[in-house]
Amino acid sequence: MVCDKVFRQERQLTAHSRTHSGSDKPFACDRCPVGFTRRGNLRKHVLTAHCGVKPFACDLCHAEFTERGNLKRHLLTHSGVKPHRCDVCHAGFTQRSSLKAHARTHSGERPYICEICAKGFITSSYLNKHRRTHQQMDGHPLDGRSTKTH
Repeated sequence: MVCDKVFRQERQLTAHSRTHSGSDKPFACDRCPVGFTRRGNLRKHVLTAHCGVKPFACDLCHAEFTERGNLKRHLLTHSGVKPHRCDVCHAGFTQRSSLKAHARTHSGERPYICEICAKGFITSSYLNKHRRTHQQMDGHPLDGRSTKTH
């Protein structure tokens, strides 16, 4: 077993399982070289990355979001509430995913591996930023897909 998540429907498990494979991304964007494990994520990508649609705006700083949940999470940054705490250093985070990435700084885990130079990263976004350095150096476009090890 890769993780402890439980699903009521087989299709939900199948869709979630793709997130662990790192390479099974059957929903490809026809405008750029990015793939997704879920059709809905592709739709959101097209709206955000290619159409600029962001219907949810923060009244405080005017940041815009594609989903209401992302706006709700963002609002925590203005409140100062940081409900997620690191067990090691007690740093606080507004999002659980930020805490999870932070915990990797203590554990040394770097599950996102660059397929070009084998350097590891604590988040897929750090890997993707790193991959652009290879693209700039050799001029070859990359497919935008992160590689995660388990």
